[in-house]
Amino acid sequence: MVVFSFFLCYAPFEAVRTVETLDGNRVLATCPRFSPVRGSVNGVILILIGKSTDRFVSDMLPRLEAYFLKNYSYPVHIFHENLSDDVRLAITAAIPSAYRVELEDVSRFWNTLPDGISEDQLRTWMSTGSQRKTQGRGYRIMCRFWAGLVWQLPSLDAYDYYWRLDDDSFLTTYVPCDVFQVMQLHQCSYGYMYIKKDPPSVTKDLWTTFQRWAYSTLTQEEISVITDKFVTGNETLGKKKFRAFMYYNNFEIGTIALKRHLLYTSMFRFLDEEEPRGIMQYRWGDAPIHTLGVEVVMHRMGWKKCKFPDAFGGYIHKPRKPLPVLPRREVK
Repeated sequence: MVVFSFFLCYAPFEAVRTVETLDGNRVLATCPRFSPVRGSVNGVILILIGKSTDRFVSDMLPRLEAYFLKNYSYPVHIFHENLSDDVRLAITAAIPSAYRVELEDVSRFWNTLPDGISEDQLRTWMSTGSQRKTQGRGYRIMCRFWAGLVWQLPSLDAYDYYWRLDDDSFLTTYVPCDVFQVMQLHQCSYGYMYIKKDPPSVTKDLWTTFQRWAYSTLTQEEISVITDKFVTGNETLGKKKFRAFMYYNNFEIGTIALKRHLLYTSMFRFLDEEEPRGIMQYRWGDAPIHTLGVEVVMHRMGWKKCKFPDAFGGYIHKPRKPLPVLPRREVK
């Protein structure tokens, strides 16, 4: 039995509310004065669920239904591993306002390791030094899935926009407007709530590996701009330091075109397939990887990003306290 590790691909991190170097082409994600009451944009909500589905079905989905889908009906696409018929029915029943519920089994990604990596090699990596304290096999594959594999799935061909949520992402109040319409209205290709910073223990060699790809792919001007965003310090004094800023992507909205851009795809494949195979060896998270890719593509294309308010929809990830009681569902 393959078990999904369903926590976020993050180690304990430092909160960074604003990062000047990542503020280029940023607009505030304000709601339009008049918003249609049904979904009007070609968007889809994406969720990857773990083996334990009880709270996802009983709490996360009902909140998504009450606070968003009831007013803005969109497809919900759920990635899973071999769900039982009972859970499938429960998921569909929990979100009756969804335009469509799509369930896709992606367990094949967890069944085998990437080419060139054996189970013995992975066990050795995970038992070495600081890696003993980080997440294991399933978690690392999940990071790989969200960093790049998911965006090439044919099931996403039909959509222009995606809204990624995790199975422990909870809305606690009404979403004030259609998030997809906000993106379209402001002509944004990427939307986020806030920025955090990953620690060095899980970003070892990420920047130097990215540089190897960049020097073979990007222009000197692009390399200079991206370096200024992520590296600080005085090179002459030998104090240059990679700042692993990352868009906190358990709530992210974007265009499929962004994640399928040739630059993004090329970068992911290089980081995934070339030494040191850092996603599997060092537990590189999908957030710092996709942040590098997003910034490269956004700079090349001149696309805009939307900054959503921190408390948008009362969003809470992995809540430690009881959540507000849901409004009672109307019986028809």
